[in-house]
Amino acid sequence: MKKRLLLLCFVGVTVGLFAGEESAKESQVEVTAEVIKPLTITTKAVKFGKVAQGTHNTTPKEQGEITIAGQEGQNIKIKYAGVSGAWQDNIKDVKVQLKQGNKAGVLTYTPEFTKEFVTNLPGGNTTASLGGVLEVPEDAEVGSYVGNLKVKVFYE
Repeated sequence: MKKRLLLLCFVGVTVGLFAGEESAKESQVEVTAEVIKPLTITTKAVKFGKVAQGTHNTTPKEQGEITIAGQEGQNIKIKYAGVSGAWQDNIKDVKVQLKQGNKAGVLTYTPEFTKEFVTNLPGGNTTASLGGVLEVPEDAEVGSYVGNLKVKVFYE
């Protein structure tokens, strides 16, 4: 009885080992891609001109622009960064510091759109006009100041 039971176990295990691959099924995974135009960003500077020490809520003499070009009809996502370096979805959450070389004093620019982006690239591009306000401390040193608003864009 023991021999028969051992033989049955051996045959069952052997058949199980070989039957597995014979009962296997195959399939394929399709891999696709659609090539579209790359995104480009062009900008025009926001220019405040001459501002006095201690002025607040100064608006630009010349508004800036951000133009994004890419594949017509494609949805895009735009993010912004200022002094913190953290990327934000909303430009109202960004502050930009304008500095005079390596000197300690800073001016603070709060950007704001006067014309918003259309985020599905009608005609293959979209342009936003950029205004905002500048805060100049009482103790700001006389001279030229420069800062940068960072913009990044990607397809959704």
